[in-house]
Amino acid sequence: MDEKKQKGVTVCFPIITFIIILASLLSSIFPELESAFIFDRSALIRGEFWRIFTCHFVHFSNTHLTYNLITFGIAGYVFEKKNYSYFFLLLLCLAFSISISLLTLKPNMRYYGGLSGVVCGVLYYCALMGIKETRPWQTICFLTVLFLPIKIAVEIYNSASVLPYFGNQSFIPMQTSHIAGCLAAVSFYFSAQKRDKDLASQLKQTANDPVPGGSSLH
Repeated sequence: MDEKKQKGVTVCFPIITFIIILASLLSSIFPELESAFIFDRSALIRGEFWRIFTCHFVHFSNTHLTYNLITFGIAGYVFEKKNYSYFFLLLLCLAFSISISLLTLKPNMRYYGGLSGVVCGVLYYCALMGIKETRPWQTICFLTVLFLPIKIAVEIYNSASVLPYFGNQSFIPMQTSHIAGCLAAVSFYFSAQKRDKDLASQLKQTANDPVPGGSSLH
């Protein structure tokens, strides 16, 4: 009797990406969450430090929300699908770096929200990782590393986003967050690479060290 074998299919569900998108959607639906999450300078000074991380879930229009969730969804899916390391730590680093940069460099800015700075950081980190891979992904990543800073520079020069916004725009695009996101991603990338290299070196050294009192087997 013939035996049929069925190949298993491993599905990698981007759980972290899903959680971030869900949190952003919930904060746009419930005003209470938006009020508790938003970057509020006065509240931060009073000690509500969770806003450093939660403010990135808050968006000021449906278009703002849609753009950020689409781009973050794509970037996050790629990150998790390719099993790049340290996604959660990267997100924490980006959120913290962006908020602290705005807190110190924009003293007159009272409120802030949005995922765009985090998106820039995740995209740039993915691109840096992908440069070491094969084509065509390598080419896409190289172009991202090259053109994302150009996009940010154009937006700074024009004082406006390159993306179209329909209706009344109730907020000002904050390019400082995009710069901070990219710089934090670069710093995190080189730190992660050094850590992985050091860990690989330690494992290799451990494997080569003789066992005390032991003998080699041939």
